[in-house]
Amino acid sequence: MLKYLLVLTAALALNAQNHRPVDVPRVGVSDKVLPTLPQSLQDQIAKYREQSKTFIDAQRELAKTVKTATEEQRNTIREQLKANRDKFLADTQQLRTEIRDQLKDLGVAVRGNKPEQGKQHVRG
Repeated sequence: MLKYLLVLTAALALNAQNHRPVDVPRVGVSDKVLPTLPQSLQDQIAKYREQSKTFIDAQRELAKTVKTATEEQRNTIREQLKANRDKFLADTQQLRTEIRDQLKDLGVAVRGNKPEQGKQHVRG
């Protein structure tokens, strides 16, 4: 499971308002470095990846309903998408910070933790 190219999701959910991807924060670590990380850190990374995937899947499902919705329903869906994203970011902030701090303490170079649009960097 942890043999993925370790980029903690740049996977995306569709933003119903303007049909653009919604950014999901990521932490990038070389796949060569991953096996050298402590198991507890690998577990945290896997946990964040799973939370991100669940969030993205839910956002995509909700965004699909926009096509058949009335204008009023679209506005409600847009608000829900934004509220979901805000909640996801708040709920995962501590975990993302812990991962980033542990990587920093270990001296592991990361490829940046800014959200990235349009790409999914997780391999199976």
